Amino acid sequence: MATAKALAEQGGTVVLTGRNQEKGEAAVGHLKQETGALAHFYQLDVSDAAAVSEVAARINREVGQVYGLVANAAAIFPGAAFDLAPEDWRKTFAVTLDGSFYCAQAFGRLMKDVGGSIVLVSSVAASKAIWPPPVVSYSASKAALSHLAAVLGVEWAQHGIRVNAIEPGHIETELTLRAKERRPEMMEKWIADVPQGRLITPEEIGETICFLLSDLSSSMTASVLTADGGFSRR
Repeated sequence: MATAKALAEQGGTVVLTGRNQEKGEAAVGHLKQETGALAHFYQLDVSDAAAVSEVAARINREVGQVYGLVANAAAIFPGAAFDLAPEDWRKTFAVTLDGSFYCAQAFGRLMKDVGGSIVLVSSVAASKAIWPPPVVSYSASKAALSHLAAVLGVEWAQHGIRVNAIEPGHIETELTLRAKERRPEMMEKWIADVPQGRLITPEEIGETICFLLSDLSSSMTASVLTADGGFSRR
């Protein structure tokens, strides 16, 4: 929501997608109330390629020409690699990598020769082995996602489409705060490994994504931008 709010505050028309209709509509209502911006919600399972193409066409028809996309789909199954079930490995990739590609492809077709910017939300786990907890399928899928941004960014530059990835570090979310309650020692290690000595806020990630979507980053495509407080370089 922090990214959606940042985009709305910059004057953008925001379209959210997700599997849960009730939560999506509530998020849009909250966004409208806070920013007064135009906002919409479309129910979507990004692992369904046909559904992605259908929703992309509807958005372009009902809301207007699409000029930007933020692909932030992810599934995560923590646990030792020895014990990871094949179906959990495949589900991680189906959502994180396949879903992001389906979205980039469908919305990229709408931007072809019109111009636009696509941001794939990867993770610092794409370029640094995160421990703890063990997240082998998540890390592998995010690594593939970062390289996907490079490949698409090169291929689609001729069509006026920029594609970049952002690799956030540990973000202060409800999920991480719950993890702190369950495993305070893990949180202490995370923060100790960050040169800035803190978690990254969702608002900081939202502002960085706004930069990648905007003309302020017009020379950037096929790039990976890290936002992790120096964690990956330590």
